[in-house]
Amino acid sequence: MKPNEATIPEGSECEVGLDKSFGFSKHFVTNFELGQEVGRGHFGYTCSAKGKKGSFKGLDVAVKVIPKSKV
Repeated sequence: MKPNEATIPEGSECEVGLDKSFGFSKHFVTNFELGQEVGRGHFGYTCSAKGKKGSFKGLDVAVKVIPKSKV
């Protein structure tokens, strides 16, 4: 396998949502609107997101999603 090949299944995981029982993600959907996947690597994938509340409101950010099985 080449160093940059993804080991995570292809698909639209960004639309599925996040594990709400772990860390900041339990309030993630309240504060951010998750967008399209922009990249992937060995440990996870990155999606675009836009802040919906507070100091992040209107801010475009990138969100790295790492499945617990990869940690």
